Amino acid sequence: MHRWPATAGALASVGSTGDSCDNALAESTIGQIKTELSYPRRPWRSHEALEFALFELAAPGEYPGRCRVPLLVAAQALGRPRRMGQPWVMTTLIVLALGLAALLVLYAMLALRIVKQYQRGVLFRLGRVIGVREPGLRVIVPLIDVLHRASLRIVTMPIQSQGIITRDNVSVDVSAVAYYRVVDAVKSLVAIENVRAAIDQIAQTTLRKVVGQHTLDETLAATDRINLDIREILDVTTVEWGVEVTLVELKDIQLPESMKRAMAKQAEAEREKRAKIINAEGESLAAATLGEASDLMMAHPLALQLRTLQSLVEIGADKNTTVVFPAPLMTTIGELGAFLAREVSSAAGPAPAVVDASHPTDG
Repeated sequence: MHRWPATAGALASVGSTGDSCDNALAESTIGQIKTELSYPRRPWRSHEALEFALFELAAPGEYPGRCRVPLLVAAQALGRPRRMGQPWVMTTLIVLALGLAALLVLYAMLALRIVKQYQRGVLFRLGRVIGVREPGLRVIVPLIDVLHRASLRIVTMPIQSQGIITRDNVSVDVSAVAYYRVVDAVKSLVAIENVRAAIDQIAQTTLRKVVGQHTLDETLAATDRINLDIREILDVTTVEWGVEVTLVELKDIQLPESMKRAMAKQAEAEREKRAKIINAEGESLAAATLGEASDLMMAHPLALQLRTLQSLVEIGADKNTTVVFPAPLMTTIGELGAFLAREVSSAAGPAPAVVDASHPTDG
């Protein structure tokens, strides 16, 4: 209704003084249009017909310019509200389309889940476990389903250093490292709240328990057996959590300084004992060998002379001016005495025969 006064004013200017149209048909048509405009409650289709009629009257060549201009103004005034409504409708449609697209994107973000190759997805619907989802793109119901992912890769978990007293009352600090992996995704999420924290705590207590049952020497030497005992104890506990402990290794054993010094002294004494034993064994072997050599030389006297000459040759290689060499004195004296006895015996000749007077001869 707000557009009609402008249209009526534009048409009224056609019949104003000095601005009348030359064609009587145009004036009668304008009069009919003015009559239609006097009924503001006409339906919209009559208004569109009036707009069409006004544009037809304002067509070039039909009426003089002074009639065409007001008619065109009236037609534009009559059709302006409808034409202004078209952009509003398009804007509304665009907004609705964008809103629908945003809702679709939001639904896709809430409904689509990606489970990686090394993961398994556990689906909860209204708080209950529905099943396990394999790797790939999975669709859930937003606000109703919740998908939790559990990694199946091996996890490396360092065990903090623990102050432990061994069975022989020696205080040591032992640190280790454990390797575990999830084998049952449902149990790892339902049976326990935090798998890593639980395994860390149980591993620390188990390490103190197992190492405390061994002496210091066993702890240092039998680490493989200790590692196996710790892993077996952890497996019994963690199997209910859907977790498998694959490996446990002692990483570092810290000893007190006084124990380090005592062990160093013990090792030094052990090395000295071994050195003395080795030296004594060498002396024994050398004495046995020398005895065998002396027996051989006693059987062959010339062998000793040859050995003496060889020793002189070795000494002479150093170009010494004075050589003090121990001669076989006792053997030389014995040989010299035997030689003198033989010489005296040969010089004296045969002994004369002695006649016993107490036994006269016959005759």
